[in-house]
Amino acid sequence: MRPELVENSTFLRYHEILRNNPNSIVFAPLAEMLIVHKCYEEAIVVCKKGLEKNPDLVSGRIALARAYVGVGNYKRAVEEANRILSKYPGHPEAMDIISAADAGVKDKHPRLAPAIQKTAEADVGPSSLDPITDERWNTPTMAEILASQGNIEMAKKIYEGILRRNPTDRRAAEGLKKLYGSA
Repeated sequence: MRPELVENSTFLRYHEILRNNPNSIVFAPLAEMLIVHKCYEEAIVVCKKGLEKNPDLVSGRIALARAYVGVGNYKRAVEEANRILSKYPGHPEAMDIISAADAGVKDKHPRLAPAIQKTAEADVGPSSLDPITDERWNTPTMAEILASQGNIEMAKKIYEGILRRNPTDRRAAEGLKKLYGSA
């Protein structure tokens, strides 16, 4: 594994969450970070394990497809993208993966690396891996995971963000109340 990942606090936090809870959906952003750092085979392993427990997680399927493109397994990449498209026709990331796989097949690798990197970085910048700034991760489940790992302040911020968007979210309100009650 690359040294920059071992020193990345977000990566380490996600890795720890996944180690403590193998059923967690945090495998998807963890795999995306591996892909950005060209650790494609590790990403495939992480995705396969995560998808055993969460087979319908689209972000996990996208990460797996991207990792397959990264190792040049275009057939598997297209299979994963098509699995997503069967449930969500026109899904833009799945379509991008099919295009990248098609380019890889036509070019036999030389021009594929920039396309893979561009596809991976487009949706996995630093902010999209942060549960506070990326609303896709602002869920009661993520707040519960963070709270269970002792990251109470981040969990509170997520619950507060959910309640700003939807003041009637009972689960977020109860979770936030519990966290303030334990302080």
